[in-house]
Amino acid sequence: MQEINLYHLLKFYAKNWMTVILVTTFGIVLGFVYNNYIQTPLYKSEATLLLVNPSDKTATQDTTSINNYVELFKSRRVLEPVIAKQNMDTTYDDLANSVQATNQKDTQVIKVSIATEDPFTSTAFISGAVTSFKKQIKQLYGIDNVQVVDNASFNKISSNVHTEIQLALATVAGFIVSVIALFFVYDFQTNNKGSLDTKEPKAKKAKLIKAEKAKKAELAKVEKAKKVKQAKAKKAKKAKANRALIKARLWDLKTKLTKVISGWLNTVAKTIKSNLTQKPKVKAKPVKKAKSQKV
Repeated sequence: MQEINLYHLLKFYAKNWMTVILVTTFGIVLGFVYNNYIQTPLYKSEATLLLVNPSDKTATQDTTSINNYVELFKSRRVLEPVIAKQNMDTTYDDLANSVQATNQKDTQVIKVSIATEDPFTSTAFISGAVTSFKKQIKQLYGIDNVQVVDNASFNKISSNVHTEIQLALATVAGFIVSVIALFFVYDFQTNNKGSLDTKEPKAKKAKLIKAEKAKKAELAKVEKAKKVKQAKAKKAKKAKANRALIKARLWDLKTKLTKVISGWLNTVAKTIKSNLTQKPKVKAKPVKKAKSQKV
């Protein structure tokens, strides 16, 4: 990665200012669409409870007792009767995830709240949950030491939809995305095409590329012709060697045949000469014995 030139980078951003505006505007539009059409608004209702007449316990025991109260508020024993009484179309698990119960540090105060899609439902549920909680405490501990400091609140303003803040965040996010994207584009162009200030004419670039391609094609053509020539020379050399071998074999065969024929002719000539020089043998006629005359 080449060293970043801050002046060139800022100049690149200034040149692409329209891209920054478009991406930032796109982020604002996305934030607006999410805020008004996708995100589900939730309405929170809160109540404050106070534990009175604390027993004589150590700090650790007292903290444990308060934690028990906090967890008891979110238990099935407290919430399921409220769901049944108000005919809520929900389950205990879904509702328990929406309920919050917290203890203010070093106090006997417990804050409880719930956020649903309807403000009236939230208020009614917190009121019913507080009543059910007090009833269960009395049944379990045998005392009535839970007092309501603040009744269930009613809010028409959504607790999770903050239009101004969300649009501001979407604007900042769009701006940051555009800046990062342009930085990567700048870095890519710097590393692959040299400095942005050095602008080579397109015609010259095309000409150079064409010349480079032609040069490569010519080299490939020469190399191909060279290979063909070498192949032909090798083939001719092999054919010449084969002809010489055949010629040598024919000469050898001729020599052998000549010797065989010469030997055969000499043998025949000797046989004829031998027959001509020998005298013919005269065979002696056999003497016939005279027949004895009868007396």
